Amino acid sequence: MRITELELSGAALACLDLGSITDVDQLLAHSGTVLAHCPYIGAMELYEIVCQLNRHNLSLPMFPGFQPDVPNEREREMFRLRLVEGLPLTEIGQRLAVAPEWVRHVLHWHFGLTGKPPAVKARKRQRKRERQERE
Repeated sequence: MRITELELSGAALACLDLGSITDVDQLLAHSGTVLAHCPYIGAMELYEIVCQLNRHNLSLPMFPGFQPDVPNEREREMFRLRLVEGLPLTEIGQRLAVAPEWVRHVLHWHFGLTGKPPAVKARKRQRKRERQERE
């Protein structure tokens, strides 16, 4: 299947084009952790790619040869809140009424995410600036 068949936005297609990814098999051959940390794929584009793959019953593998179940809507929401919104695991857990450790596990299992994505670090810096301005 060609990447263009996923009905991605121009921005997401451009990101994949920069990585010379033209078909879904190439995309699935990459590790989810590699895609999550590539400088040319933004958080919104990665989220869009994951959602479109899921609509076709596909999921990004964490490592070659591994294929987890396709994430459900709630698990994709965890991914969006962490990667795009930059929320901490505790806040995601509170919003979805699950333990932060479960959020960490789901993000690692389905998306290969570990550590703090750039959005989390940016959100933390923003909060620090806001606190300093209030003082």
